[in-house]
Amino acid sequence: MKKAWVFVLACLCVSAASAADFKFFVGSSISTYSNRWPSLQTYAYESSGLNPFKNYKAAVTFGFGFTFPIYKSLSIEADVHYANGGADFKMWYVSSGTDGYEEYHDLRGVSLPVLIKAAFLPRPFPYILAGVDITYIINHRRQGFLLYQYGADEQWVGGLVEDFDPSTSKWNFGPILGLGLDFPLKRGAFFIEGRYSLGLTNLYQGAGGAEVMTRALYIIAGYRVGASK
Repeated sequence: MKKAWVFVLACLCVSAASAADFKFFVGSSISTYSNRWPSLQTYAYESSGLNPFKNYKAAVTFGFGFTFPIYKSLSIEADVHYANGGADFKMWYVSSGTDGYEEYHDLRGVSLPVLIKAAFLPRPFPYILAGVDITYIINHRRQGFLLYQYGADEQWVGGLVEDFDPSTSKWNFGPILGLGLDFPLKRGAFFIEGRYSLGLTNLYQGAGGAEVMTRALYIIAGYRVGASK
């Protein structure tokens, strides 16, 4: 599987030689899991569902990409970016003697979104992005925290970091939708995009039949070379 991933990236780089545009970008990601990852602790929690802002983790993302024109207002965009995702579940049990419990998930990978870009109206109207997002997961870690001395001296105490790689799928797949704005410059364009990625792969590969999928919102800004027309 790793050889297949390297082959895909190599093909992308070779094809990029004839691309009309090259771009690079940086931004922030807000990600979560649709459900809590299975655990020995039986604390209650709220399911995130489709909402990336519930039980979310905020992080930085960055990458580069290429644009291949198709016809007039349509083009294909292929990107490679660092996907720093995960989730953060907080649970409160003051009456039980444990003031709070938190599970912080760190899910890191390399994402390869392939998108159709449609600019039906001229600038400054936004363009539409739609496609698929394929992510190779590098590692998955979880750390638990306890909050004690509630009210007087609140302190989070971190526990042992757990390695969840054996119970985590190495690949994630799902649709991605977005909107963007181009601002023409002399030799290219500055752009801002918002993207929502909906993971359809059940990441949990352990026992028990649990289902955990990813939800992510990306806000990115970058520079597109050769996009001034």
